[in-house]
Amino acid sequence: MDPYSILLPQSKTAMDAISIIDKSEAKIALVKDNNESIIGTITDGDIRRALLCGEGLDCPVIKIMNKNFKFIYIDEYKENTISLLKLIKEKELIAIPILDRQKKLVKVFFSNDLLENKIIENPVLIMAGGKGKRLYPQTENCPKPMLKVGNKPMLEIILENYILYGFKKFFISVHYKKEKIIDYFGDGEKWNVEIKYLVEEKPLGTAGCLSLLPKNINESLIVINGDVITRLNPKKLLNFHNENKADGTICVTETEFNLPYGVVETEGIKLNGFQEKPSYRKLINAGIYVLNPNLISLIKSEEYLDMPNLFEEANLNDKLIIVYPLHEYWIDVGLPEKLKEAQLDYDI
Repeated sequence: MDPYSILLPQSKTAMDAISIIDKSEAKIALVKDNNESIIGTITDGDIRRALLCGEGLDCPVIKIMNKNFKFIYIDEYKENTISLLKLIKEKELIAIPILDRQKKLVKVFFSNDLLENKIIENPVLIMAGGKGKRLYPQTENCPKPMLKVGNKPMLEIILENYILYGFKKFFISVHYKKEKIIDYFGDGEKWNVEIKYLVEEKPLGTAGCLSLLPKNINESLIVINGDVITRLNPKKLLNFHNENKADGTICVTETEFNLPYGVVETEGIKLNGFQEKPSYRKLINAGIYVLNPNLISLIKSEEYLDMPNLFEEANLNDKLIIVYPLHEYWIDVGLPEKLKEAQLDYDI
């Protein structure tokens, strides 16, 4: 890897950092000052934490970078990489920059494991049982996840995105027009993966069908709604979940609400002023989750339950539930206008 390809001037923004991180094998950007000295690092996690604190993607990298990053001076660097690999493992580092005494970049050392596209043991559950009433009449004879975006059913787009990152074990929950999904995907042999079906005899909600899962699941489970299309890297999501030792993780995305009225600001009965047609930025549920087996055990057999209710119960049981902010492409294809939007802008 060319170490200079991950250098980022301090005047650049979080969006510029994302571009470098996504293209980099090391999944990191190194921030340099005007003298070419390294003054900080930025990872995907740094950007997501900044988003949770209210920063935007136009935020300067110097504001959100990690100034206390780990590095090694070149004169202390030894070709025996075992100690470096141990340091990466112990500190859970993505990479270690090797610098000269002026803190200018010489090379980047990172574990070969970061380059391997290993098979991921964690199973993925795609929720595909809904009727898609808001997309009627397109869903009159077709389950919503089988509606085409480009030249493929959106359920196939979701499946192939996870296959791209090494996932091999899939569950698909089905109810409405279930035979159309089962006949199309079969056991997954066409994609060289394993697909099993959770058949809901009655609608069980966005969490209730998890009670139909096999009892021997020992790994964290990724759950995604069958009408959500995103370019999220699920390996990053799992890493974030594991690094924070969470019991459950909820993906969130920011949306802007525009109020079509002027807001009157008061203090008691006294007028303080007006705010004309204000807009508010809020985090919303993105329909993608990671659940540990101990959360799944909270679900009663074949009872209707939605995800928000499950996470509320998890909080009551002192489980650690965290959020993972998305900056990647994301769209909820639940309305006719959103289906048209996805068909126009999704690159198949």
